[in-house]
Amino acid sequence: MVRGYRGGRGGRRIRDLWPDVSSILEYQVLRNGESVFTKDQLFVVDRKGFSEECYCNVSYSPLYNEENKVSGVFCIVQEKTQDIINRRRVDLCQLLSEKIAESETIVDIFESAVETFKTEKRDFPYAAVYTLSEDLTSARLLSFTGLENNHELLPSCINLT
Repeated sequence: MVRGYRGGRGGRRIRDLWPDVSSILEYQVLRNGESVFTKDQLFVVDRKGFSEECYCNVSYSPLYNEENKVSGVFCIVQEKTQDIINRRRVDLCQLLSEKIAESETIVDIFESAVETFKTEKRDFPYAAVYTLSEDLTSARLLSFTGLENNHELLPSCINLT
């Protein structure tokens, strides 16, 4: 995982810009003149005032000076975040549909949904399923994930009147 930074990046030292990958870049690219390619590399970036996941294909290639010595790194980045997240969510939907197909009761369906959500905390950090009373005046907590029991955001019963 690499942490992204705001602000200008051109002309800065690799170890100052991205200390997490500086050793790889310094040894493989700058010292040995090797190109490095990473696929679907996770970066944690701050683009909108908060940390978020960002996936990229990244190519680091050496730049040579007049003496044919490596003097810099040319970096090409292709953002793949939406592709990765969409694939992850499709996989989650597939797993959910398989679990629902195996369910025998409505309670099994709800519990299967929560169990499925537990497998992907990046998209479902917490989830709760409530069942409605027959007279539709209240909802009772059936299953949940991501919050501790008796959490203030997780009432055991909700009055709907």
